[in-house]
Amino acid sequence: MKVSELTGATLDVWVAIALGEKRSERHIHNQTAPHMYWLAYGERGAARVCPQYSSNPRDAMTVIERFKPTLEYRPAINEWASNVPHRDGLWRTGFGETAAIAVCRAVVLAHFGYDVQFDTKDEPA
Repeated sequence: MKVSELTGATLDVWVAIALGEKRSERHIHNQTAPHMYWLAYGERGAARVCPQYSSNPRDAMTVIERFKPTLEYRPAINEWASNVPHRDGLWRTGFGETAAIAVCRAVVLAHFGYDVQFDTKDEPA
């Protein structure tokens, strides 16, 4: 899936993976809340709900404090733009309807590239 198309819980879980979290294998398919992802927590298979980095301001601050992105509103396209440095020294730019979405997309771009998929080498085990 293209990073520019990531939204909601899927975008949030990729940001969590970029922050060093791992998806929980025990709670992958949740029938009661299919829009949520679970993260591994602790050593005994416990899980917790993935924070809402792209929609909750408090959770978004975790990402902003960690990655120190640049952020600007671009009125010509009516979107926010955010830049996050990649380990090759170049910056990756994410766009979004809100500042939090732009920052999250920039973080995923900087860590995993333009096209991400679960169960591939992109997702750390």
